Amino acid sequence: MYNQKMELIPLPALSRLGEALLKRYIVKDKDSTPFPPNVLLFDEPTSHLDLESITAFNNALLKFSEVVLFTSHDHKFVSTLANRIIELIPGGVIDRVMGFDEYLGNPEINALREKLCHAEADLKL
Repeated sequence: MYNQKMELIPLPALSRLGEALLKRYIVKDKDSTPFPPNVLLFDEPTSHLDLESITAFNNALLKFSEVVLFTSHDHKFVSTLANRIIELIPGGVIDRVMGFDEYLGNPEINALREKLCHAEADLKL
């Protein structure tokens, strides 16, 4: 986010969650009043958390009404939070508004993933 002079405004880390470091950027208006954050970005936020911490973290994110963008190998975490899946594949991108379990079980998406993977392989030949 940027201030009136179009400078990035980083704030100190708010919370350290295992290896995941939450950083928040805010924009200030003319009166230096901060706007609340509207995007949270996480990379594997539950990797080094115990079950109680994961549950508390998950519940807090469910109450956050703005955008949460994350990567995770934690199936339950993704299934609980994700309502839009963006999968980056070497042959392209699949972007669907649906839950994670529905996304994984969708035959059309599986076929598209297969097609995109083969398209990339064909380009290398």
